Amino acid sequence: MRRSWNNAAAMGEIRKHLLRAYGDKGLGCYPLVFPNLASAVERFGYFNSRAITFSKWGSEGLNDLRGALADFNLRVAAEGDVEVHADRILFRPKTLLFYAEDNYDFNDDGSVFSQPLGYWNFEGIAPSLLAATAHNAGVDAVSRGIMQQSLFGMSAQNQRRYLDEQSKRYMLVLNSHFADYRARYKRGGDFRVFSDLLREPLPPGTPAITLPKR
Repeated sequence: MRRSWNNAAAMGEIRKHLLRAYGDKGLGCYPLVFPNLASAVERFGYFNSRAITFSKWGSEGLNDLRGALADFNLRVAAEGDVEVHADRILFRPKTLLFYAEDNYDFNDDGSVFSQPLGYWNFEGIAPSLLAATAHNAGVDAVSRGIMQQSLFGMSAQNQRRYLDEQSKRYMLVLNSHFADYRARYKRGGDFRVFSDLLREPLPPGTPAITLPKR
């Protein structure tokens, strides 16, 4: 993103956003500076974006980034000085701004399978499928032992032990589970998430960008 923020594909976005904001302003030099909110940059218009994706079934295992966002977009814009001339706009970039944007929803992409959201129990999420499988095997072993002790009837104490053990099982949670819950109970909604802004100064002598008004 540092190298390609102003590549050929991004130039159309840069021109569109800068002309919309400064095309009708009088001749002069204007600072392009954003408040410390990624949503402000999003409203103005980002210059370039990359989709960050993880494998659908989580073969990489769980880490903080996947747990917080899963698939998301990494975006970049720039601050600097905007010179408005009669026939063009000259943008002198000084600082790059990076941020993450994520749509927090439970909508599937139309494929046959609903997106998996990991293996969960009441205590949290398993770090991997292997860990969940091994844990569930332990739950099954303890549960079988309780049942073997109860061949002639399960006592109230063993019933509680058995139910408590079964509640520790990891279960696969899918997008469709949340969608079904919302449809049934009319609760829950989608929203967008923005990270903090990461600002990085551009090196002195970074070339200006010339944008013809027509």
